[in-house]
Amino acid sequence: MLAPPSGTTAPSTASQPLHIVALMTARSELRAVRLAWGIGLCSLGVLVAGLVLLALDWKAIDSPGTGELPLFLGTPITGILGLLIATRRPRNPIGWLLLGIAAADASGLSVK
Repeated sequence: MLAPPSGTTAPSTASQPLHIVALMTARSELRAVRLAWGIGLCSLGVLVAGLVLLALDWKAIDSPGTGELPLFLGTPITGILGLLIATRRPRNPIGWLLLGIAAADASGLSVK
């Protein structure tokens, strides 16, 4: 490395890393928010597809109460709560866990 000429000092880069870290943090949080919206909307779409399949195969169900009604009600609530938490606080793992539970429940409902 070259030393600065005698009598002069090198410019300070002390504030530069803070700007880079702030920029990278803002970008990663924006990506996390987009990912949360994607997971939430995909799980909602899969849930709607499951409802359509249930409506098409209504004769196979004894009664609406014996169907998966609690899961059909719980899945969107869990997904909405997870979406709200994950988009407002992307570093909070509870929102991501709720989104994962909603996505798993929605995919399970559409398979049954």
